[in-house]
Amino acid sequence: GGAMENISLVSWSDAYVHDSVLNEERGWLVETVNCHEMAHTYFGNSIVIHDFLHAWLKESFANYMELVWMEDKYGRDSLHFQLALERDQYIAEADSRYVRPIVTRLHDCSWSMFDSHLYPGGAWRLHMLRRKLGDECFWSAITEYLTRFERQTVETSDFRRALELQSGLCLESFFDQWIYGKGYPKLKAKLNYNSEAGELTVSVEQTQENQARGVGLFDVDLEVEVVPSAPESRVLRQTLRLERYKNGGSAMAVFCGLAQKPAQVVFDPSASILHTMDFDPGVEMLERTLTLHESAYCRMNAALALAKKPGAGQVNALANAYSSEKFWGVRRAIGKALGHCGTPGATKALWESLQAEEDRRVALVLVDALGHHRDLEMADKLVELLGSASARPMALGHVATASALRVIGRNRNPRHFACLADFLEQPVENQWWGWVRRGAATGMGALRTEEAVNFLFSKLPYGQVKGARGLSGVRAAIADAIGDGLEWAPSSTRAMMAEKLAGMLRNERQYAVRMALARSLSRLGEAPASRGALLRFMKSCVNQDVPRVQRLLERAGKVRTRDSWTGGVQRELEATKDEVRELRNSVRELETKLASRGVKNQ
Repeated sequence: GGAMENISLVSWSDAYVHDSVLNEERGWLVETVNCHEMAHTYFGNSIVIHDFLHAWLKESFANYMELVWMEDKYGRDSLHFQLALERDQYIAEADSRYVRPIVTRLHDCSWSMFDSHLYPGGAWRLHMLRRKLGDECFWSAITEYLTRFERQTVETSDFRRALELQSGLCLESFFDQWIYGKGYPKLKAKLNYNSEAGELTVSVEQTQENQARGVGLFDVDLEVEVVPSAPESRVLRQTLRLERYKNGGSAMAVFCGLAQKPAQVVFDPSASILHTMDFDPGVEMLERTLTLHESAYCRMNAALALAKKPGAGQVNALANAYSSEKFWGVRRAIGKALGHCGTPGATKALWESLQAEEDRRVALVLVDALGHHRDLEMADKLVELLGSASARPMALGHVATASALRVIGRNRNPRHFACLADFLEQPVENQWWGWVRRGAATGMGALRTEEAVNFLFSKLPYGQVKGARGLSGVRAAIADAIGDGLEWAPSSTRAMMAEKLAGMLRNERQYAVRMALARSLSRLGEAPASRGALLRFMKSCVNQDVPRVQRLLERAGKVRTRDSWTGGVQRELEATKDEVRELRNSVRELETKLASRGVKNQ
């Protein structure tokens, strides 16, 4: 669900109707969406984009106003939390799906422009412009821009000229790289400390260049902060200038007067540049940044860096920092980092943190992090924590409970069927917009058993799910879960179930459920019933969804035919992965014990 900025009457999806429990989990999100839609009064309604080539002038601006409002109401830590969150959203799309310019007409349908490039990606670029010009100059330029073009249409060049007139800067290079160009800087840093000279050399290079994707080098002004080991010493700062056409986009800085190796080295402490950083100065330095640095943005980045090479030392550093961290946004980042570690120690730390956590905004992330790796013992603990649907304690909120049910299902143990079925049959009115029921449906599909699939089919027909709030969302989740449960079934079973799903797709009235049924059919391969149903649906779906259905047809064609033998191979492969993970964790624990005794690897 979402919202729409109709002038004087913003419309909201019922997804944003909260009870007190859901408000503790997602209330901050409702605040930001409300701010987003009100910002469209100026960016989108007062001034209107000339055409959707310039959609970022309305959506990126509205998105950035969310961050500005959070900074104004809750302080800099909240701004930095949201910047880190939106950076990760944008980068996830850019790295795993596609990169595109912020300003482009190349979309396969109108829905496609409303992506993570437009919202968080564009918002980050506005933040970079603000940091480049300074607050006074930037906001003066925005005020002049809104006044000059009130009740008129605008293009990106109009906005650029407004910034240039106010600042006296030429922003052509910035717009060429960040607005009309693709990608973002991926940086890699190394340190070299010379104890005799008391000098620290910091080297930074760019690694994102990729001609096939159309991603080149960037001009980057990167602030480097060095915290000396001596408490009374002043913090040292330099700005590294990485240039596209000089030294291959790399640069180096030297810090002098350091009698000892520095306590911390931090990049971009003010959150001025959209980038990723590959930097491993060792556990001790990262732990100091995680626990001592005043910037929440730097603490979150340190947590992310510690999780990249998970070992006992990294996990202990994260767990210790979690227990002392006061800001809820950083605790969420630490929880995600522990989830990525995937070691028994990390799982233990997550469980202990969950039991002690009182902030529901954080608890839902901890539960989700517990599901990054399969752990049957942890799944059993979650079942015990949840209890029954009718007598569930409110220790976990609705979203956290849904995450727990998904985690339980992903462990694929048939004995958890009863728990998932219990929550899937819970009345919708008891858990607001079907959050818990949708989690139970997803978990049920992840079991991948015949019993689970049959149960899901029994709940899919209209009328089997009771209640009004979130009804189509629950049924759509059930339809998606059926596809997950059947994907690894024998070919004969999938062909039979494809016919059943095709009939449901033909007769279904709720559009969200029809799309979910189409997604499930695409996961079953090119069975005649599957392909035929998708072709028929493509003729009746809304125009904007035709490219989506075409992609589903392509996906169906790529699904390899599986039978009971390949299904068995898949199960054996998953079991082998679990064994390898356990072996890797044992090796890490052994290495840690040897290191504590002064024994080094040969």
